Order: sequence, then structure tokens, then C-alpha cells
Amino acid sequence: MSCFDSSRRGGAEPRPQARTERTASRRVFQQFLTLVFPSDEVVADLLKRPSLGEEALDRLQQRWMQLEDLHSQSLASLNEMARQQVAEKSSEIQACQKALRAAEAQVQDLKAELTSMARDKAQMLKQKLHGKGSQNDSSFLAVEDHADAGADAELQAVEEQKAAAERREKEAWQALERQRQVAASFLNHVFTFGPIYSFGVFLPVIKADLNVSLTEVSAISSTMNTAQFMGSLVAGLLIPRRLGHATVAGICALCAFAGLAALSFVESIFFAFPAVILAGLGLGASNLAGLVALIDSVAAKKRATLVGLATCGTSVGTILLPQFYNTLTEAFDWRWAMRINALATFLALGLAAPLFRVPKPEGSDVAAPPREAKEAQASNPCRDARFVCWWLDMFVCFFGYFVPPALLADFAQTELQLPPEAAANAYTVIGICALLTRLCLGAISHACGGPRRVHMACQILVGVVTCCLPFCWNLESLLVWSACYGLCIGPVIALISVVLSELFGTQALPLYHGVSRVGVGMGNLLGVPVAGLIAERWGYEFAIVLSGSLVMMATTFLVILAILHRRKLNAEAQNSSCRDGAKI
Repeated sequence: MSCFDSSRRGGAEPRPQARTERTASRRVFQQFLTLVFPSDEVVADLLKRPSLGEEALDRLQQRWMQLEDLHSQSLASLNEMARQQVAEKSSEIQACQKALRAAEAQVQDLKAELTSMARDKAQMLKQKLHGKGSQNDSSFLAVEDHADAGADAELQAVEEQKAAAERREKEAWQALERQRQVAASFLNHVFTFGPIYSFGVFLPVIKADLNVSLTEVSAISSTMNTAQFMGSLVAGLLIPRRLGHATVAGICALCAFAGLAALSFVESIFFAFPAVILAGLGLGASNLAGLVALIDSVAAKKRATLVGLATCGTSVGTILLPQFYNTLTEAFDWRWAMRINALATFLALGLAAPLFRVPKPEGSDVAAPPREAKEAQASNPCRDARFVCWWLDMFVCFFGYFVPPALLADFAQTELQLPPEAAANAYTVIGICALLTRLCLGAISHACGGPRRVHMACQILVGVVTCCLPFCWNLESLLVWSACYGLCIGPVIALISVVLSELFGTQALPLYHGVSRVGVGMGNLLGVPVAGLIAERWGYEFAIVLSGSLVMMATTFLVILAILHRRKLNAEAQNSSCRDGAKI
């Protein structure tokens, strides 16, 4: 009897284990549905049932189709707004062209009348010289002089109207060209800097397919990000002395396509690194070419506003690209998803590249004098003490700048015991708040006294807010921290190009910006792994507070830079006054 009982107990043991596995699978499926359909009452009611039932798949498919329809409607509304703006600008240009043609026709008529009157006057003078003139010649000539004076005044007025019409037409074309460049730079940022924060979606599936460790597959993402910043240096060495902005952007779009496409064919982790390096170099160089072209084409007072709008593409890419990558990976495998992503990136960057043509400046708005710009362009940027301070600020700042986004998810799950969707919501809040700050970047810079002040203040605030992350205690405090962090990081990267053009001029901006991004890349390459090792050994609190402290301490170099720049301006003012005195 005891043998029978023991055998019966042995046969009943797998049933609770199977029930536990089904419960765990259901819990994972519920977490996935909550992540895909947040705050959805239909899905929530469906998950409350003990059994999903046969109609569950149909309901979920309907909710997914509704989300796709909503996304398609938003894209259609944006396209309609863009078409309306283009149509309005086209009608305005046509009206200016019509007014210009009318003014030209009026000028031709007046010129013909003046020619006829001058011919008649010359004939009368000829008759008078030959003694055939009458006594009324003098009175006739006086009337002719008054008529000529009136005709000259009318001709001058018409020429002024023609010049005004030409100016209006030129301004309309320039405004339309600026809008196109901002839209092209926005699209460029979506597909070049958006993957910096969203390429990690591919890492788990690549890890499983290639059978490598998390450390090895994470190195793919960090290598690609570092190559992007190094690609900016390549673009800075080429623009504008060897190649134009549009040419570099087009060639680098092809490089990015080749690298991403090659990544989809690798069978070993070692062959993935050359592919992501090629893709990163192409993405970084294309981004710098578009950004510098936009800055070269706009006035200094509008740079912060337009660059802020263009860099909003980074935030939009951070929000949309993960969904795009997940959809492709679920519909296909990661290799075909990567190939489709490579094609989409090539088409977006290739379509934007022709809009980055910069005309030869006749009286372009350049922050530095032409002689100084040529000297700065021909010399080594590292010989300028101001730029050395700037580069050190970039290196030290970005040593800790990317640490909070890198450790946020693990910190939320390990220290705060929050589910994965909570960390995803925190990333979304960061992206939305950074987008809001960049949309208002022009107004913020104008209100605070210039881009340099806003950049320095936001860098200090980023360090302070970073130090506050370890003191979050629940989901609500983490979301509040994410909002504050997103508002602070928005202007830091967006204003780098604006500050560099203000300090060193637009002529040398490609080279200076490229070398500056080398410091950003080196800080990113070294900072995140070091912070991870510190967090494993001494805890998250010490690692994150140290990172925030480095971001704040880096502003010391900005203070030194401001002192050196002020001394340089004072010396130039004294030299200019001495030259003026010598001329007198």
C-alpha cells in the first residue's frame, strides 16, 4: 500500500509544475500586452478573465489595427499640412513673379518713351544749330526738360518697385529653401541620431541568433555610436575644402546603407564590428553635413530656433524607431528587418542630401571675420586654447552624460523593483520632454541672453538632476525625475553647433564640430563601461552621483573658455582702434 501511494505521488508531481509554468507564461504575456497597449480598457478587461477565449486574438488584432490607423492618420495630417505650406509658398512666389514681370514691362515702356523723347530733342537741337529753328525752340526745350525730369522720376519709382518685387521674391525663395533644409535636417536626425537611443532593440535577437554574451552584443551598439561621432570628424575634414555638403551627405548615405545591409548577413560577432563601424561613420558624417549646411544658410539670430526644430528629429526617432524596429522584427526575422531598415535609412538620407547645397556666400552671415575664418580653417583647431577648453568640456561631460540612460532600466528593475514597462515609460517621458525643450529652443535662447548661457546652464542642471536619480523611491518619483532630465538634456547637444559657430565662425565649423564630436565619442566609449563596473562593485548610487558630478565639473572648462574668449575680443578691439588711429 505504501508503494502504491509513493508511485501515485511521483506521478502527480509534474502537474503543479506545469500549472506554474502556464501561470508564468500567462504573466509574461500579460506584461507584453500591457507594454504594447498601455492604459487600454479593452485589453485590461480581456486580461482579467481566467481564460482568454477564442475571440481574444480577434480583439487584439482589432486594437492593433486601430493603432496602425491612428498612426496613418497622423502621418496623413502632417503630409497635408506640409502640402498646404508648400502650396502657399508657391502661390506667393508666383504672385511675386507676376509683379516682377509687370514692373519689367512698365520699365521697358518708359525706356521706349524716354528714347523717343531724347531722339526728338536731339532733332530739335540739330535744327537749331543749322539755323532752321524757330523762335519757340527755347520754350519747347524747356517743356522737354520738365517732361524728362518727370519721366526720370517715374522711371526711378518703377525701378524701386521692381527692386522691391525682386527682394520679396528672393526672400520668399529663401524662406522656402530654409523650410526645406529644416525638414531635410529633421529627417536626417531621425535616421542618424535616432538609432543612438533605439538600436538596442535589435541586440536581444542578435544575441540569441549569434549565440554570444550580453557584453559582446552590447559592444556592437557602443561601437556604432562611437563610429558615428568619429564619422563627424571625417566630414569635417572634407567639408567644404574638398567636397560639398550635399555630396558628403549623399556618399555617406550609401555608406550607411552598405554597413547596415552587411550587418544583416554576418554569421559571426567579429564580422559585425566592421559593418557597424561603416554604418556609424556614414550616419555621423551625413548628420554633420546636414547640420552644418543648415547653419551656413541661416542668420545668426535664427540659428537656435531652426537648429532646435531640426534636432527634434532625434527625439522623434527615439520615440518612433523602437516601434518600427519591433514591428519589422516581429513580422520578419531580425536580418530582413535590418535590410528594410538599411533601405529606409538610405532613401531618407538620400532624399535629404540634395537639399543640403550651400550657395557661395556673397555677404553671408559669418560670426568671425573672413581673415580669421581662413586662418582658423587652415590651422590646427587644437592650437586654439579656447577650443582645447571646449574639447575637454565635451570629453568630461559626455563621460557621464550617457550613464543615466544606460543604467536607468537596470536601476529601475534592480533597485526600485519595477517592471520592465515602467522603465520603458520613463524613456518615453525623457524623449517627449526633450522634444518639448527643443521646440522652444529659440525662445529660450532669446530669453536667457544667448545660446552659450543656455548650454552652460543646462549642462549644470543635467549634472544636478543626474545626481538625484539614486534617490527615487517609486514609479511616480522616477517619472518626475525622467521629465526633469528630459527637459534639461534637450538643449545640450542641440546647441553645440550653434555655440561653435558663434565662437569660431561658420567657415571653420565643419572641422571644429568634427573634432568636438571626437571628444563626445571618446567620453561615451569610456564613460558607460566604467560606470557599469563601478555600479557592479560599489553600487548604483556611487556610479550615478559620480557621473553627475563629472558633468557639472566639466563646466569649469566653459568658464575658462569664456574668460579666454573675452580677452580675445578685447585684444581685437584694441588692435582695430589702433589701426583706425594710424589711418587718421
